[in-house]
Formats: sequence, structure tokens, C-alpha cells
Amino acid sequence: MKTFVQILDGRVHWKFQSAEVPNFPPSVELVDVTEVSPQPREGWLYQGGQFVPAVQGVQADPALLEALQAVPEAVPVLDVAPNARDATMTGQDAP
Repeated sequence: MKTFVQILDGRVHWKFQSAEVPNFPPSVELVDVTEVSPQPREGWLYQGGQFVPAVQGVQADPALLEALQAVPEAVPVLDVAPNARDATMTGQDAP
């Protein structure tokens, strides 16, 4: 038996075993992982022919990273004291 994974949107979508390569439509991307170690799991990323555990391979959109890096300068931070009535605003734009 061989082990295959289906790749969907750059991730391992489905892992299964079969004696031979199934006859799926060409749009279904299958990769033989019989000899791959460690064995990829569902959810792992598939990048450049290599499998990356999802926890280590999470990639953020560059526009999102840029927005997150701008947040401290653009948004006042709420400094919450132990007593919620004593909460204060800090930052450049704080009133």
C-alpha cells in the first residue's frame, strides 16, 4: 500500500492509502508520501515540494503584518488597572 495526500489551497487536505494512484480528475493534486518522513498530517502546509507542520508554517498576509505593525502608533492602548474604573488611555492619540 502507498500513502497519498490531497493538496488543496497549499495544505494537506486528505491523507489516505491505496495500492495504486487513484484515477481522479487532473484538478485534484495528489502527492505520494509513502517515503516521506515525518509523515505529513492533514492541515500541514505544502510549499515548494516540501511539507511544513502548520504550527511552524503559518504565514501571514504581508498587508496584515504591515497593518499590525502600524497599530501601536495609530491606536491608543487601553491600560486596564485592576479596578476597571481606573482604566486610562495611553499613546500618542490618547485624549
